[in-house]
Amino acid sequence: MEATVLVIIHQGAEFITIHDNHAAAHAALVEFVVSRWPEQLGERPALMASREEDHLHRFFAAEEDFYIIAETELADLEAQLESLCRGKCANF
Repeated sequence: MEATVLVIIHQGAEFITIHDNHAAAHAALVEFVVSRWPEQLGERPALMASREEDHLHRFFAAEEDFYIIAETELADLEAQLESLCRGKCANF
């Protein structure tokens, strides 16, 4: 089974979410940007959807800020988590 992982590094904080598909991960990314835009840039973006790529580029302009949307196999993810937890996590 595949999942889509959204990783956001913003102002030194990590945000990682798992989604059913790329469209859902992208929607979560846009929601993240819109919700934090005023505190970072001072004004709301006008018509986010019409110039989405420009807005994303502006929001993540700082060299240390970025996002990744990637597809992964859940079986691989589970095996990696199991290896890391080595019996210490509740579900593994």
